[in-house]
Amino acid sequence: MGRELARWNTLCVLLRHMNKILLIILAIFLPPAAVAAKSGISQQFWINLILTLLFFVPGMIHALIVVI
Repeated sequence: MGRELARWNTLCVLLRHMNKILLIILAIFLPPAAVAAKSGISQQFWINLILTLLFFVPGMIHALIVVI
């Protein structure tokens, strides 16, 4: 029972890290999608969408701040 629980905890930690890595990759290529995946269609999403449409790099930086 103890080994199974340890394996399950390890798997959960690994999946959380993989999720964060995928969000970071998404924030680099599609910043509004990363913000929407992290916080939903909220004020942060609209701010990021405007930043990305005006200038891509500020939108990417904002997405990385929200995701991390």
